[in-house]
Amino acid sequence: AYVSMTGPDRVGLISAVTARLFDLGANLADTNFAVLGTGFEFNAVCDLPGDVPLDAVAAELRALPQLAGADVTVTGFSH
Repeated sequence: AYVSMTGPDRVGLISAVTARLFDLGANLADTNFAVLGTGFEFNAVCDLPGDVPLDAVAAELRALPQLAGADVTVTGFSH
């Protein structure tokens, strides 16, 4: 899966995102995080268990309080 998000930067953002991905069984591969002024950009290639749908991953991430107001996209990715 390819996880991409942008939004307002907040304390604890990365720990919340990576913890939720871990809880979903994701294994992070190539990952990039940048602070852009008061905002952030996060992109990661993730290996997910076969029984975890991409839309469920997106919904779980969007439900995080640290991602309020962020754009979150989760799409398929072949490597």
